[in-house]
Amino acid sequence: MKNYVAVQFNVADADIKDFLCALLADAGFEGFEDTNTELKAFIPNELFDIVALKELLTEFELTKNIGFTTEEILPTNWNAEWEKNFQPVYVANKIQIRASFHANENYPIDIVIDPKMSFGTGHHETTFMMSEMMLETDFDHKTVFDFGSGTGILSILAAKLGAESVYALDHEEWAYHNCVENALLNNVSCIEAVYGDEEKFPTNTFDIILANINRNIIAKNLAQLALLMKPESHLLISGFLISDTAYLLDIAAKNYLKPLNRKEKNGWVCISLAKENL
Repeated sequence: MKNYVAVQFNVADADIKDFLCALLADAGFEGFEDTNTELKAFIPNELFDIVALKELLTEFELTKNIGFTTEEILPTNWNAEWEKNFQPVYVANKIQIRASFHANENYPIDIVIDPKMSFGTGHHETTFMMSEMMLETDFDHKTVFDFGSGTGILSILAAKLGAESVYALDHEEWAYHNCVENALLNNVSCIEAVYGDEEKFPTNTFDIILANINRNIIAKNLAQLALLMKPESHLLISGFLISDTAYLLDIAAKNYLKPLNRKEKNGWVCISLAKENL
């Protein structure tokens, strides 16, 4: 498992936090913890560049309002850490997302997530909205591609909503292992977890594609994702801010994708796309 650097920013404003998260995600940061007065961001040790971080904050005029400290995070028992702080998440009175140490409150869909250093527990707005959007999408006997699967939470939800198969791809090795472990915890067997980048993109088409990542990765891969869609397929995207929406929808339109549905929560956006009839 990799060592990480945790960068703790002293910022309380929610809008600034959202903007900062988007900037940091594009700069290689892989996870965030948000409190009332601070934002903690995690990045692999070998990718951390303090000079580049300071330049980023200066470029967007954030240095006057935000200070930060850093610390190296050694491999950790993340289950123990989550047990101290992690509370169950409930979506639309239908989905319960919990850790294995929480009691099952008998929601229609029960998802058990024990995270390592992969992020996706339903707490973040984007995962929450993706879950909501998935409830409004027909997964029965559908083939699914989960691009950037993380903990496997969306892959597991797809399976529990009736998907026939799920191809879950992530570029981090521990995320791949975490997805496998969480699939076993949830007794779902239709998920094929895969470790790799775009070179591991499948060649077959899918009924539904999920991409809860960030603006730049979605923009970079939107054309390829469109090629993996059938005429009646849906592509659900999230991981970006309201201010990024027009930019991504312009790329979507150039690839003959039109928006069907949209959700917003605390400045973050989730959009469902379909292929236009040509």
